[in-house]
Amino acid sequence: MACAKLNHTLLKKWRRITESNCTKAFVVISIIQTVILIFLQARILFRNATLYMDVIYPFVTNNGGGMCILVITISRFMMIITENVMFILFNLYQCYFCLSTIFHQNTMQIFAIVIINIGYVILGIVQLIDIKIYRDKIESMCPGIHLNNNLVSYELPHILVLAVIATLITTLSWKLYQQFGWNIYKKIGGDVKMQIFFFQALAYKSIEKEWKFGIVAFILFWVFVVSDFAYLALKLGVALFIQFGIYSWIILMGNFTVCAMLTFAYAIIVMINFDKGLREYLDKNLPNKELHKSSDILFDDDDDIVINKFKDIENGEKGQSSTNNVEKFIIDE
Repeated sequence: MACAKLNHTLLKKWRRITESNCTKAFVVISIIQTVILIFLQARILFRNATLYMDVIYPFVTNNGGGMCILVITISRFMMIITENVMFILFNLYQCYFCLSTIFHQNTMQIFAIVIINIGYVILGIVQLIDIKIYRDKIESMCPGIHLNNNLVSYELPHILVLAVIATLITTLSWKLYQQFGWNIYKKIGGDVKMQIFFFQALAYKSIEKEWKFGIVAFILFWVFVVSDFAYLALKLGVALFIQFGIYSWIILMGNFTVCAMLTFAYAIIVMINFDKGLREYLDKNLPNKELHKSSDILFDDDDDIVINKFKDIENGEKGQSSTNNVEKFIIDE
């Protein structure tokens, strides 16, 4: 039974992937994006780790002193290395998020993906600026040390790939939005009010997924980063701390804050929409085989929601309906 259900789920997901040329292209580009960006980010990570272990740390240990030790101690370099690791993990999550968009045909996730890709390009540019500023600061405060980070060969290709992929994803996203919008119309119908409720619920679920990643990233990386931030801010003063550059972290924290606020706002909106008729379209935990008389909703064994639209068929009795001709539409969680 479990094997049959798994096979059904995999076949369903495969049908979603191969539904159109746009869905195929979107999945292929998402996978290519993940592979290429992880490779480019891993190169940057290796370069930064090598500079720190082979150049910066030995120099400070043997020759450093005064302001040179201070700038190394509170440097952005370890934070930049942490960012590299975060970006690699984020690329893996982004691939899952893109595939989830196709599997569940969630139009609100399409908007989220476009925004994320644009933001990622901005973060790539900030990453380049960060390493350049820090290199200049280190070399000016620590005479005798030279950091050959070769920005053109490392950060620039990363930014160019981000920009190209963001353009491709944005173009495909518009096509997918039209395709998924038509599918949703077939499922829900022309009730504008119900469509608004549905999109609000999708928006909440999309933001909630993105925010779950934010929470995981926060727990994994900010346990030591935030404690270090707090110590340095109290020890050295906030102004001096900011002076040494935390630009990309400001963007990330701003993103986390916006996600939290949007999640809270849409949670309230979705709560207000309770008991207004949308539950039948979203709740897959109702008893199996339960038929809702008001909306003809039938729940089948694989937890999908099947909407039965019965057509009146002329069979000799006026007003008599038959279930022999049934339109079934599947709507995901």
